[in-house]
Amino acid sequence: MDKTTVELANKLYFDLHMGIEASEAMIPKVQNNHLKEYLNTHVNKYKQIQDDVVKQFTRSGKKPKSTHLLSRSFLWMQAQLSAVRKSSDKEFIEAFIKGSSMGVESGQRLLNKYKKAELEIRDLVNELIDLESSNMTHLENLKTSFN
Repeated sequence: MDKTTVELANKLYFDLHMGIEASEAMIPKVQNNHLKEYLNTHVNKYKQIQDDVVKQFTRSGKKPKSTHLLSRSFLWMQAQLSAVRKSSDKEFIEAFIKGSSMGVESGQRLLNKYKKAELEIRDLVNELIDLESSNMTHLENLKTSFN
């Protein structure tokens, strides 16, 4: 992996880590079993993409950067999570939609910034963008049943 690809892979790994952490913090608070099952499936897809990123690192003899240090965005996300602690499932859906929207925007920024990164990692970013876009559509449709 060249330097540009390593940077992109690390940013993708971190974004996935944030999505997993945020989702796993919120899912236990969701009441609707169908929604909870869907969100758990979504988290598993995040984890699969993250595993694929790790495989790319391993093939290059590298490791992803540690995600132990919290960034400002992660701290902001934690504040948002605490704000929805006692929310309804509809409010959780809205929070997940917002998170997926942020994921799409972040992925598009990464693709624009790291145009010369290796195709395998760029494909994983596109996979995340597609996953988040699909998630937003599904959740928007599901939200109507919570009115």
